[in-house]
Amino acid sequence: MADKRHRKLLASNVLFFVARFADGTRVGLWVHPDLVPRAIVLAYAKHVARGLSHLPSAMRETLSYVVIHHGDETAFAQNTDHFFVLYPKNIAIRLQ
Repeated sequence: MADKRHRKLLASNVLFFVARFADGTRVGLWVHPDLVPRAIVLAYAKHVARGLSHLPSAMRETLSYVVIHHGDETAFAQNTDHFFVLYPKNIAIRLQ
């Protein structure tokens, strides 16, 4: 789980979801275990999946997964492995 705040890549008890879309595409959602309680985890996963549903199919086809971390850093992407990282507090600020 890439995180711009440090180089540590491994986390225990990561929650994993698969968002499936009507066009047959799928995107993995990796949620950091520090986001608790479970209701909050599910709310963020659903929110991100809803956002992904607005992407063109071709973009979802190349997207491997999305990491959802705790915190308020700005989002970033990694083109080589086709993923991006989101931080919920920053998502909330941008939506306001």
